[in-house]
Amino acid sequence: MIGLRNFAILAALTPFSLMAADFLPTIEAKSLNGQAVAIPRGAGIQAYVLAFGFTHSSQKSIEAWDKVLAPKFSGGPGIVYFEMPVLESMPSLVRPMALHSMRGGLSDPEQSRFVPIYKNEKQLKKLVGYSLQDADAAY
Repeated sequence: MIGLRNFAILAALTPFSLMAADFLPTIEAKSLNGQAVAIPRGAGIQAYVLAFGFTHSSQKSIEAWDKVLAPKFSGGPGIVYFEMPVLESMPSLVRPMALHSMRGGLSDPEQSRFVPIYKNEKQLKKLVGYSLQDADAAY
C-alpha cells in the first residue's frame, strides 16, 4: 500500500479548510524549474493538494502518489498540486547536489510542481501529523 499517512486537500468551501489554513504557514518558494510559488495564493484557487516528504526515503512514497495525483490534479481549474520535499534540516552544503539530483529525473511539467521547502519544518510536521515511525512516508 502507498504510504500516504495524512493527505490534506484544503478546499475553500469546507470548515476543515478554514481551520487548516490557520495552521498552514505561508509558503513562498521556487519550483525546480524556477517558477515562483506562493501558498496560499490569489482568487480562483479552490483547493490545494500538497504532498510533503521529510526524508530522502520518502521520495518513493511521493513518487507513487504522484502517479495517482498528477493526472487528476495537475492543471485542473482552481486546483493546485505540488510535491514538497522539506529540506530545512538538510545541511546547506548538500542542498545544491540534492536539487541537481532531483531535477535530473524530472520533465519540465514535473519540475514546475516540485517545490523544495527550506523553512517551517516543525510547523509542517505538526500540521500533517508526522511520526518517527512513518518518517519515510509521504504526508
